[in-house]
Amino acid sequence: MFLKSLTAAAVALSLLAGPAAAQQPSAAQMTLVRRYMAAIDMPSMMKAMMESMTPAMLQDMEKRLGQSLPSDVRDALVTSTTEAVVAMTPRMMDAMAPVLASGFTEAELRAAVAYMESPEGRSFMAKSPAMMSKAMPAMQPLIPEMQADMQARFCRKVDCSKLGLK
Repeated sequence: MFLKSLTAAAVALSLLAGPAAAQQPSAAQMTLVRRYMAAIDMPSMMKAMMESMTPAMLQDMEKRLGQSLPSDVRDALVTSTTEAVVAMTPRMMDAMAPVLASGFTEAELRAAVAYMESPEGRSFMAKSPAMMSKAMPAMQPLIPEMQADMQARFCRKVDCSKLGLK
């Protein structure tokens, strides 16, 4: 179940970028997107996001298993997950860059980069991991309800009994 949750998180991350655009981004748009990714420290952001999500996924997995995992297994899962995200982040950034670049005008990208490179933008990004760490535990009690709601909505659209979901 942990791997399914992890896969779902990876799919969700890929969907944030949206579908690939038909129009090729300009060189200026690509440069601006790369500056934006550097300004927000995308590798650190991805690592922090995974580190903040993994404990909730582990807790959900343990709840579904009806038992706690040994601490060495928990630690190995957390470490492996984080290492995989860190290793894939450069490739994910390369894949996202043209999609993001073609989704925004040069003016929009210039404004985003200007903000993220400003003292306020850097402060915002510096505070974001701590805020996410605080937000995840606040949201964690809602996850089972959200999962149940997602499944119920899905099952209203398709026959879940054929998929073994009901």
